[in-house]
Amino acid sequence: SDVCSSDLRLRSIYDQVLERRLGHVHREAFDRDGPHGRYQMQVLQPEYSFPELLETKYFRYGRSIASRLLATAEPELKGYSHLIYKPPLCGRDTTWHQDEAYWLNAAFQDNEPRAVTIWLTLDEASLESGCMSFVPGSHDRGVTHDFEGDSASLVVRDPDLRQVEVCPMSP
Repeated sequence: SDVCSSDLRLRSIYDQVLERRLGHVHREAFDRDGPHGRYQMQVLQPEYSFPELLETKYFRYGRSIASRLLATAEPELKGYSHLIYKPPLCGRDTTWHQDEAYWLNAAFQDNEPRAVTIWLTLDEASLESGCMSFVPGSHDRGVTHDFEGDSASLVVRDPDLRQVEVCPMSP
C-alpha cells in the first residue's frame, strides 16, 4: 500500500541518519551488536542533512495539520523535526513534561511560543514498551516545570497522575 511504502521510505532515511550518527548520543553503547549498537540518540533537524524527508507524506500532512491548528498559512510556518532513537532496554523512562515548556522557558526565548507537536512511531509503541501517556486537560492548567539536574530537560513538578491516559500506537 501507499502508506506502507511511505513507512519504509521514512525508516530507510532515518536508518541513514542513525548510521551517520548525526545526533547527540545520550547513552553510549553497552551492547554493540546490531546496526546501531545500543544507545539513545536525539537528532534535531535531520531534514537539513536529508531534505527528502520534507517530501514524505508524514512531513506534508504534519505541516497541513499544524497550519490548520495554528491558523497560519503553510509557507509562514517555522518548524523542525526531532528524531529520538530509543532501542529496547536502553536508557530510562521519559519524565513527565509538556513540550510547550521548552518554547515558553526563558532559556529558550528564541523559539516560537505557538507550536504544535506531532508524534509518530516507526515501531510498535505498546504499554509494555513505554508508549506515550498524557493527562487530559493538563495543557489548560498551570503546570510548573523544573530543569532536571544539570541537563536541559524540563520536568513537571508534582504531576497530577490521577487521570493518566496511555496511547499505544502501531507504526
